[in-house]
Amino acid sequence: MQTQATTADRMVGTAAAEGKPSLPPRISWGAVIAGAVVAVTVGTMLNILGVAIGATTLDPTAVGESPAASSLGIGAGIWLLVANLIGLAVGGYVAARLSGTADGTDGILHGLSVWAIGFLISAVLLGNVVAGAANTAFSCSSPTSSASRSAAMSPRGSRARRTARMASCTGCRSGRSAS
Repeated sequence: MQTQATTADRMVGTAAAEGKPSLPPRISWGAVIAGAVVAVTVGTMLNILGVAIGATTLDPTAVGESPAASSLGIGAGIWLLVANLIGLAVGGYVAARLSGTADGTDGILHGLSVWAIGFLISAVLLGNVVAGAANTAFSCSSPTSSASRSAAMSPRGSRARRTARMASCTGCRSGRSAS
């Protein structure tokens, strides 16, 4: 004997509001974030490999043996582009596989999301590196330490100011604060 299932039996879990379609989520944010982490990690590893290879081509003891700066810069730029594209491709592949969908469009959307998040993470990391380098460079050149302020106020003149500036930059280079 057959029994008919009612609509209440078919609805398992949460009930959708009336008139609202019940669609499963199309994106897995866990897969996207994992793919972005993989993309940034693979890109960083390949970039470090490129720096190591570039450093081995330089020979400071032999005159004329090292490549020209322009060719080294062009090679570094090409390697940077290729390494990041490889990293993003691997991250996109990982996200598409981890998404748990067999639909090709969903896999592509997961991969594109990885590219977007990977670029955002890379921009934040690059911005932090540039800001740190600029902060270090400008902290040694500005006379803001207490020694330079007191020397600027003293009536002894420019020799005291010069000595105070040298002391503050020596503290910056050695990793200690001069104040």
